[in-house]
Amino acid sequence: MLGRLGARMVAPRSTCTMWHRAFRDSSSAGRGAVVGSRSSSRSHWGGGRPMQTGVTMAVPTLPCNVRRMSASSTEGSCTTSVSVLPSGARVTQYPATGHTAMPWRNGGGVTHEIAVDPAVSSTLSEAPFRWRLSMAELEGCGPFSEIPGVDRIIVVLEGLGIELGVNGGAPVPLQRHVPFSFPADVPTSITMAPGGGRDLNLMWDRTTTSAAVTVLAAGGISSIVSPLAIAIALDGPVSINLDGEMFRINDLDALRLDGVQTLTAVDGPVYLALIT
Repeated sequence: MLGRLGARMVAPRSTCTMWHRAFRDSSSAGRGAVVGSRSSSRSHWGGGRPMQTGVTMAVPTLPCNVRRMSASSTEGSCTTSVSVLPSGARVTQYPATGHTAMPWRNGGGVTHEIAVDPAVSSTLSEAPFRWRLSMAELEGCGPFSEIPGVDRIIVVLEGLGIELGVNGGAPVPLQRHVPFSFPADVPTSITMAPGGGRDLNLMWDRTTTSAAVTVLAAGGISSIVSPLAIAIALDGPVSINLDGEMFRINDLDALRLDGVQTLTAVDGPVYLALIT
């Protein structure tokens, strides 16, 4: 459920035998509170059914998967909800129950696609999409698929002892909720302790698109400098302030933010991807 609160309220581990090679998906790079990479271009994805009690929110019910949307086409079926803020910014909710499940190319697990811009935006690029955000189930150790022309940022949600070896380098330990960024077109492998895990993966065409990821703790504030951002609730229901308007979303629900300038994780944590 998507909701505004307050004066304007809207309801709105085992042995390493399986490979973490997602269907055109896996992880991403660099370490720290914020990581990212550069370029430029745009995309769209859209619209469940929110509850409205204020006067500033428009609530069209849209056929989904506007999550998979280029400038000229949509596909799939489900619903999302759209809110229009007083500033004119748009907030589109994607419930976690609507994330699209896809098998890994090696058949060893499942990736849940949250959103994608499938447009191939440059004749010079071999990337299969402009950007893609997904959640992968980690089942064990093995190599990632290599994706030409793509950069990645991975954020571990669950799992112990997860390490990535990138392009022959020493294994890098990945910490929970800490973004790690690396090129998707170099040899990369994962090792982890028994028990499995999950991660969020943002990938983008480096020739046309820029992206960065941060994870905000409770009380964290971020200025949004990109025309498009995606926020995801981590560790249960979260209240988020967007340009002075309060929203409440459930664990792993996603919000697409078009034109929003400031996000506050009121009772965090919140995953925030910035895409240009």
